[in-house]
Amino acid sequence: MQKKPYVVCLLAFSLLGVCWYISSSPIQHMQRPGFLNRPAYKRFLQPPTSIRNSTDENKNLTSSVLETTAPEPTEGQTLTSTERTKLTVDDIGFTIKTSEKFHSTRIDLILKTWFVQTNGQINFITDGEDTVYQEKSGNKLIKSGCGKSHGLVDLCCKVGREYDTFMADTSKRWWCHFDDDNYVNVGSLVNYLDQFDDKKDWYIGRKSRPSFKSRYRTRWYVYEFGTGGGGVCISRPLAIKMEPYCGNGVFPKTCQAAGAADDCVIGLIATKLIGTKMTESPLFHSHIERLGKLNSSTLTQQACVSYNGKNVVNLPASLPQFSKEEDPTRILSLHCNIYPKENICAPLAKT
Repeated sequence: MQKKPYVVCLLAFSLLGVCWYISSSPIQHMQRPGFLNRPAYKRFLQPPTSIRNSTDENKNLTSSVLETTAPEPTEGQTLTSTERTKLTVDDIGFTIKTSEKFHSTRIDLILKTWFVQTNGQINFITDGEDTVYQEKSGNKLIKSGCGKSHGLVDLCCKVGREYDTFMADTSKRWWCHFDDDNYVNVGSLVNYLDQFDDKKDWYIGRKSRPSFKSRYRTRWYVYEFGTGGGGVCISRPLAIKMEPYCGNGVFPKTCQAAGAADDCVIGLIATKLIGTKMTESPLFHSHIERLGKLNSSTLTQQACVSYNGKNVVNLPASLPQFSKEEDPTRILSLHCNIYPKENICAPLAKT
């Protein structure tokens, strides 16, 4: 059957119209009145959800990550600014996570040794009531409300309380987390941190492995982290940027989302989600290391050491020290060689 001429003409004009629409500039169409008010195009013009503040969560990410540029730190950088103020022990927020079952052993040893050098400013984040050690510590035991297990959620819960405790005291320029089996040479730590500009982002610790891999939300990350058992110090500017991931009880949820331990997640947040390079310190040591292999002649210069059973530091035989029965961790002997005039060290003065 032969098609009618007017049908052929209509098809031809329609084809010409489509060709003209495709060949014309999209900008011309967007300039038409009312075009940009159409819901579909409003959605098209919005930035992706990873940038725009479409939810409270993305709002936090925007304010903490996108508006800041993390520095490329150089270990031991010295300040040249005339506004530099010398760091003191009172500028450091010391926090330790512990458990009630370790109050009479690990916490007792800390109170007898390096607690005094911090001017009694260590906050012990614990999981139980203890009137005896609350009094001995000068009311520095903070009941976390966290569980007593050594599982991921309970430990992350305590570290989250550590973070909130530090953030609440705005006079502190550094947050330094330590474990309850650490000994800190406070003078050495203060002198070491004083080399850094605490107005910048710093994440300082000691790695126990070259890198770590974990999945957070929809992405896999490979990153470095400072072992919590060897001590980790974070400058306040970086701690502020960590708030969306750590503050107000959020940290355990971040740990669960990453499926990793608290020290790993701190590394993930600092190095990848914020973008601060980790500064590894040779002065921080955990019981993961073979502590007996540390150079005994430099032990009194280290910032942090630890102990675990027979894995302890070896002091030079020439130094005065308690017997292994009196001091199985060797921490008391080390402390008394750094601060020999303390009352607890009096027995060594007689040897």
